[in-house]
Amino acid sequence: MTSIFGWEDLDTDESLPVASPEVLRLIPPFHAERDAKCLVILPNAVFDEIMRHLKEDCSTERIGMLIGYPCTRPSTEQLLVYVDAALPVDDRYATRTKVSIQKNGWTEVWKDLVLTSGTRIVGWYHSHPNHGVFLSAVDRTTQSLWFAQEWKVAIVVDPIRGEHQAFTGANGIATPMVFV
Repeated sequence: MTSIFGWEDLDTDESLPVASPEVLRLIPPFHAERDAKCLVILPNAVFDEIMRHLKEDCSTERIGMLIGYPCTRPSTEQLLVYVDAALPVDDRYATRTKVSIQKNGWTEVWKDLVLTSGTRIVGWYHSHPNHGVFLSAVDRTTQSLWFAQEWKVAIVVDPIRGEHQAFTGANGIATPMVFV
């Protein structure tokens, strides 16, 4: 059965390509997280775009999708997720402590989604305005249902406190980010 939302892109679990030399050059050779199971590589420009979106309205939670590509680090098999774009979702139901994408919001996501060769939805991001960075019970359910692969990312940002954290996989494991 085909999903009207195109979730089949999120559910594939094929083997991942080896990171290109260009991606590997972005990782500092002696970074402290070199032994982490997964590493999120996030360009500063993309993080700035996420922050602009989340700071537009701090009275409610906001949400968006992360576009990029997963790969592995040669010889170590460390999972790498390169995020090359953030796609804000504005058609949402939101309160101060909860956010969900409405049906029309998903239609807009798929309409606005322009994937280049090798890119895909690699995760999602959302805000927790003034209540810290963590995955709530609802966030964990979302992560385990729709972003269960070990390299799928959830980035939570508290735009008021200036805190942020990436989480990966079905269990929402705190994962280091390398800003490039």
